[in-house]
Amino acid sequence: MADPFSIIASTIGVIDVAVRLTAFLIDVKEGSETIDQDLDRLLGEIKSLNAISRLIQESFERDVATSTPNQDEEAAVTMWRETGNVLRDSQKTLSELELLIKKVHGLDGSSTYDRVRRFIRKQVKEDEFARLWTRLNDGYHLLQILLSAINITYTRRSQETSNESFQDLSSTIQALGSTIQDQIASVIARLDKQNVSPWANRTRHVLETAQFIRRSASLNAHFMIPQTVSGSYRGRKVFLETLKREYMTPGTPGTLPQQKRFVIYGLGGSGKTQFCCKFAQDNKQDFWGVFYIDAGSEESTVASYAEIAEKAATKGDKIEGTEKAVKYWLSSHKQPWLLIIDNVDERLSDTSPESYLPESDAGLVLFTTRNQSLRSVGNFGPRFFEFTGLDEDESVDLLLTEACHPSPWATKAISTATDICQTLGYLPLAIVHAGNAILKELCTLDSFLAFFERTFSRLRESIQEKGARQRRNSQSNNETVYSGIEIQITAASEDALELLNLLAFMHRQRFHFEILIQAVMNPQIEYSAEKAAKAQKPNDKHALKPSMKKLLRIYTVRLAQRIMALGEKKVLPRIIRDVQGLDRDDVNLRLRGALADLRSRALVDHVLADDSYSMHPLVHRWARERMSLNQQAIWCHSACNILANVVLLPPLVAGDNDIIVRRHTLPHIEHMRKQQEIIEQNFRQRSEGRWRPWSLERIVGGPDIRQNAKFGLVYAESAQWKEANKMFTIVDDFLSKTIGLEDPIAIRARLFLSATYWWLEDEDKVDRLQFELLDVCMEHRGERDLNTLLVIDKIGVSLWQQCKFQKALTYSQRAVDGFKAIHDGNHTDTFLAMSHLGRVFGKFAEFGKAVNLHEEALEGLRREQGHPEYDQDTIDVMECLAMARYDRHRYDNAPLEELHLALALQLEVTHKRESKLGKQHPITLLGFLNLARIKAGLGDLEEAEKIISSRIPVVVGTLGETHHGTLLGKMFLGHVLTLRGRLSEAEDILEFVVREYENGVKKNHADQLVASAFLVTCYKRQGKHTEAIPVQTKVTKAVRMMFGEDSWWEEYFSKNF
Repeated sequence: MADPFSIIASTIGVIDVAVRLTAFLIDVKEGSETIDQDLDRLLGEIKSLNAISRLIQESFERDVATSTPNQDEEAAVTMWRETGNVLRDSQKTLSELELLIKKVHGLDGSSTYDRVRRFIRKQVKEDEFARLWTRLNDGYHLLQILLSAINITYTRRSQETSNESFQDLSSTIQALGSTIQDQIASVIARLDKQNVSPWANRTRHVLETAQFIRRSASLNAHFMIPQTVSGSYRGRKVFLETLKREYMTPGTPGTLPQQKRFVIYGLGGSGKTQFCCKFAQDNKQDFWGVFYIDAGSEESTVASYAEIAEKAATKGDKIEGTEKAVKYWLSSHKQPWLLIIDNVDERLSDTSPESYLPESDAGLVLFTTRNQSLRSVGNFGPRFFEFTGLDEDESVDLLLTEACHPSPWATKAISTATDICQTLGYLPLAIVHAGNAILKELCTLDSFLAFFERTFSRLRESIQEKGARQRRNSQSNNETVYSGIEIQITAASEDALELLNLLAFMHRQRFHFEILIQAVMNPQIEYSAEKAAKAQKPNDKHALKPSMKKLLRIYTVRLAQRIMALGEKKVLPRIIRDVQGLDRDDVNLRLRGALADLRSRALVDHVLADDSYSMHPLVHRWARERMSLNQQAIWCHSACNILANVVLLPPLVAGDNDIIVRRHTLPHIEHMRKQQEIIEQNFRQRSEGRWRPWSLERIVGGPDIRQNAKFGLVYAESAQWKEANKMFTIVDDFLSKTIGLEDPIAIRARLFLSATYWWLEDEDKVDRLQFELLDVCMEHRGERDLNTLLVIDKIGVSLWQQCKFQKALTYSQRAVDGFKAIHDGNHTDTFLAMSHLGRVFGKFAEFGKAVNLHEEALEGLRREQGHPEYDQDTIDVMECLAMARYDRHRYDNAPLEELHLALALQLEVTHKRESKLGKQHPITLLGFLNLARIKAGLGDLEEAEKIISSRIPVVVGTLGETHHGTLLGKMFLGHVLTLRGRLSEAEDILEFVVREYENGVKKNHADQLVASAFLVTCYKRQGKHTEAIPVQTKVTKAVRMMFGEDSWWEEYFSKNF
């Protein structure tokens, strides 16, 4: 140990000289007219040296001078010895500096001549002055370093006796370690490597000793993690910060301390283990020990406990290498420890997660698992983290870093890397392997996806040939991720495996559970309806009897269908076939159980918010690609049948939310059809040059027609009119050639097809299809037939849409009269036809009659349905009534109450459409447009503008810039802007709308007339009468052509525009 008297004497010597020299320098400053800046800075450094010397004296007298050091304090002894040496050197330096300063200053006065003499003497002694000053400064910094090192040593010693918490002591030591590191760096930066003087050598020795102390600035005694954290580790920063913050948050006052447990779950390869290792590495100082257990198998668990015992032995703790002994050893330590239990889901059939835990209220336990159900094991903070893929930017950064791609990264490289990461589902382990493949020049960044596709099939065969144990122990980078998925798949129950095979051909995201339920329950509804239809006598007593030719064709088609059905069994998963005929609760229980098995293996993820299931991209692909081509064909066809089961063709319904469930099937139908194309292409490639006989199903068409009709309905309800049109065209062509257009099924299919053409703005095609259908119905069924009247009613609607109001009035009146004669007035068909007729009366300015017809229709539909969850037809009638009330107020001076009634109705319409059809469906958007019109009528122009302007971009994205629906929205937006006084904006919009109407398929449409009238108003408000006159002339001409001479509308437009 350093001589206590020597250290104290040296400290006192430094203080004495420092005080004396400080006093002298102060006198010099006070006696001068100007302050010498060098002397001023020197004065400050001497004061600092004085202060730290006093601090060292106090620390030494308190901690060392009166105590007897033990063997464990060798580092402290060395530090104190070096402190004594530096203090003696500093005292000597100060004494030399004192003599030099007094010699330079002398006894001169403060005159200019005296200052010049001092300056000359200082210049002569400049080198010596600089040398002593540097040594003085270095001595001060070395004393700082030594004092920090000594503090670290004594803080570590206080661990056993201090009342401070382990975390507080750890934080103190880390802060000291950081401080001493900065101090060492400062001295090293000034130390000349060529300097070999005794002072320089002593400085180096002090720095080496301090570095050793700094590296020991940790209270952690055990650190055992399974893998070193990669230098390219990316992402999960928020998770790391959250876990640290929540762990450090003290418990609620008054509650007993408890062991803290946290769960990280997700797909294999998502970085769960690396995350735990990263957390342990970043927070090593906060734990006395960090330990790891691989719970993936019984053997690995036993080996982990034995390894912990071995690590403990290196620190003097002799314990048996058994699970019981290690857990007892951990529970006996009150200092905080971290226990990582990895892959805990592998042995859940044998043991529970809690069985791994020491009986202790100390410690933090991190579980990693694929099993989503283990979330409940967590007991603090958010309790668990779900790991999926990394963020896109993090994934790209990880890939390019692992591949050592030259930086700065070009835009093309980032784009290519983004495509790769997306293909790999942003899964960290897969991305790391991809980077390694690029680094090893197995491929390039640009060719990786092609390389990936080439190796995929070989990879599949390799993994499937190996056993589970071999797969688990496989070291192949390419196999690691997929073999983990394969292990989980092969271990799943038969029910779970069937659902996984089914989901492999659906879209990987948001597969709603209700789809499965309706796929099971709806066939029974169809069967019951078909059975009832066969038993029911025909209600078309006024219809013409079918000809012999017609009857022969009907019997021929039925015979062909029966021949096709011989031995045919609809391809469905066994689990679906097993539960058909059971009640909903039993079906729910069986299907939920299978999905729970998939969840427990991280093969699917359950989203509680909308009761849907999702799959990681790699799981989704592997579940599909692991099959043979024949298996893929079977399961894809099974998925097609499931989706077809969900859709009931009108007028059948399963419940109030049918349309919502059908809308949820759309992404799955699209994905399934894409997979069908891939499988068919693969079959064609495989069978090139082989002879294939034509099948009866290929000739007759078979069940694909019904599927096309069902999927066409889904596409139509989702506003994908082109796809709907393709499917209904196939259906219409088949039915017209087999059962004939006069058949009720063919009639409804033709009407569905014509509706798609209206949305595609092909009015000529609409007219041709509908009038051809009417001719066939009149020939074979007669006018006093329900199906014929249905066609007449639809023609009336189409004519109204085309602004052929006089013809529309004729057909709509025929439909109403005919339905009333057959149904005695009370029937859904009658009420809908009445509402259609009411719209026509509204165009002839008979607003009261229009309102009455809509009211009667809505009341009748509500009475028929008997519940508030209306179908789309009823919602349409509600909107018609709302807008009829709006028109009666605006054009017929009805009281303001009409607008408030209209507003209440239209709010309900928009709410129901948004929930059933979605926010982006054109019909939903039309409802909001009408709502905005009512709001504007009530004077709330700001809200009306907000409603329209916020939805126009959606309309443009759905229908296109120049579609009639888009122009309609822009037209009313322009009018609202005119009313708000924003005339220039309004003029630009309205001129665009009028120009597009004149150049488009809707020329001479009523909405063009209205848009032109709005433009006239906008022009006149700006005083642009020259521009307004020709437009007004066109409006008058169009009104006369549409409604005849001297119509009510001509008078209205002449007065108001």
